[in-house]
Amino acid sequence: MGGGRVLESLLQDEIQQNQDMLLAVCNLAKRFGEKTVHAVTSTSKKNYGVYLPTCSESTKREEEVAKNLLSLMKRRQSVKGAFETVVALGIFSKHENLHLLRSNFPTYFSPEEERAAVAASENEHDPDQILDIRKDFRRFRVYTIDSAATKEVDDGISLEVITNPDGTIRRRIWVHISDVDRWAPRDSKLIGVAKTRGTSLYMPTRAYNMFPPYINAENMSLARFRDSCALSVGVELNEDGSVIKNSIIVTPSLIRVKYRLTYNECDEMLEEGVAYKEEWQLGAMYNIALNRRKYREDNGAIENIIPVTIPKCNLSVKKDRLSEDSCSISLKLEVTHNSGQNRSMAVDFSSSSSSSMSFETPTPSQSNLLVTEIMILSAEAIGIWGTKEKVPLPYRTQQMPCYDERPVEHAMLKNLQENNVAGGLAAAWYCRRFF
Repeated sequence: MGGGRVLESLLQDEIQQNQDMLLAVCNLAKRFGEKTVHAVTSTSKKNYGVYLPTCSESTKREEEVAKNLLSLMKRRQSVKGAFETVVALGIFSKHENLHLLRSNFPTYFSPEEERAAVAASENEHDPDQILDIRKDFRRFRVYTIDSAATKEVDDGISLEVITNPDGTIRRRIWVHISDVDRWAPRDSKLIGVAKTRGTSLYMPTRAYNMFPPYINAENMSLARFRDSCALSVGVELNEDGSVIKNSIIVTPSLIRVKYRLTYNECDEMLEEGVAYKEEWQLGAMYNIALNRRKYREDNGAIENIIPVTIPKCNLSVKKDRLSEDSCSISLKLEVTHNSGQNRSMAVDFSSSSSSSMSFETPTPSQSNLLVTEIMILSAEAIGIWGTKEKVPLPYRTQQMPCYDERPVEHAMLKNLQENNVAGGLAAAWYCRRFF
C-alpha cells in the first residue's frame, strides 16, 4: 500500500489506535523549528548555562509510533518529514503557528463550551439587579474610544456634573468596565472556560479569546444604543489633579453607549471644536485629563522622561488565495493615535552614494492622552477604594531608574536626548532599558 493510501485509510478509520498514530505524527510535526539544545561538556571553554529539557518515556514511545507510520507512508522519519506530511494532508497550513501549538493554548472552543456561552447569554438572572445595587446610569452620555479594528468594546467613559447646594459645580469622571461577572459568575461553567485559557491572545493571524465569540462580542461588549451591564468607577479630583479619596464610588451599573468613536474620530472632534460645543462633555474630560497628566508628570511619571511617542508596528496576516503561499502579510508602521495625521518616522534613501534619513517628530494624540489618563485615574481610584474597603487586589509597581548604577548607558541616553537624535525617537527607545 502506498504512503498516500496509508494516510487516507487512517483518516477514514475510526479505530482509536490508528487515530493515535496520526496524532503522534502531528505531535512530532509540532516540534519542527524548535530550538535544539545540545549538552555542554565540562571541558568546554564556554558554558552558556543551557537548559536541557527532559524527554519522558511516553514521549519517546509516541515518537517511535510516529516514525513507524512515516516509514509505512514512505516519508522521511524526522520532525521535518512529519511536518511536511501533515501539511500535505491539510491538517497544518504551510505557515502553521507551531509555537502556539506547542504551548497547548486552546485554539478553539468545544461544542460544550459554546453551549455554556449560549446558556449564559440567555440567563436573565441578575443578582445585582435583584439586590437593587445595580445603578441605572443610562442618563449618562457614555463614549467608547477604540481602534477601528476593535470588535470587543469593554470600557467607556462619561462625565457627571453635580450642582452643590451653594450653587457651585463639581465634576465626576466615570469609567464603565464591561461586567463580565454578570454573564460568567464565579463557579459557573463559563468562567471555567476562561480559566482554562487565563488570557486572550492577539496574534497576527487572529485573536484567541477567553470567551466564545457568541457572548464575547455581544453580551460582554459595550455596544452602541444597547443596555449593557457594567462595573462603574466614579471619582472627583482636586484642583491640582489629585484624587479626592472620599469621592470614589464603585458600583454595578446599567449603561447605554451613545457614541462609539475611533481614536481618529475623537481627535477630529477635539481639533475641530465639536468636543467643546455639541459634545462638550468630551472636551471637559480632555481638560481633566490634561490636568491629570501634569499632576503625574510633576510626581515623576515616565511621560516626563520620554515625551516622544514610539511608533507602533501593526502586523497582520490574512488568507489570500491569489498569493503564492495563500496568505498576505501587512506591516504598518505608524505613530499610535497621533491626532489623525499618521505621521510616523519618514525614511528617505536617496539615489546618491550616501543614504540620508529624515524624521518627523509625531504630534501627540489628544484622544490617546484622554483615554490613557482616565484609565490610569480609574486604576488609582480602585486601588484607593480597595485599601479602604480591605479588598485584596492585584497590582504591580516599578522602581524609578537608578542612573548612577549604569553611568555609561546614562551618558548615551543624555547624548541622544541633547542631540534630539531621530526627532527624539532614539532616546525614547533607548530609555526602555531603564524601566
